[in-house]
Amino acid sequence: MRLIFFMATLILGIDLSFTFGASAQSRFFTFERGVDRPGRDYKNIASPGAAQCSFSCQAENQCRAWTYVRPGIQGPSGRCWLKTAVPQATRNGCCTSGKRTSGTVPID
Repeated sequence: MRLIFFMATLILGIDLSFTFGASAQSRFFTFERGVDRPGRDYKNIASPGAAQCSFSCQAENQCRAWTYVRPGIQGPSGRCWLKTAVPQATRNGCCTSGKRTSGTVPID
């Protein structure tokens, strides 16, 4: 089951990286390329991409926004910062951010 989830996440992540422009939206989150939302962090985890970061936020009820920092900025891997509120957006090429647009969906 984890392999199927990983493969679906990987495929979706590749698809999202090619289709999102400056700002886009999924069913649950906005995607804001080139935007950092500093502050209000409650957790940070290694993440292979922005789509996976949004999935991590979606899985937690307290998460209201997220910021993905690309590899090489805060270490060799990408970082996902989960947030309890939606901080002010700032332009920064290091990051892709998003904010929740609807409720959570359980992940089996």
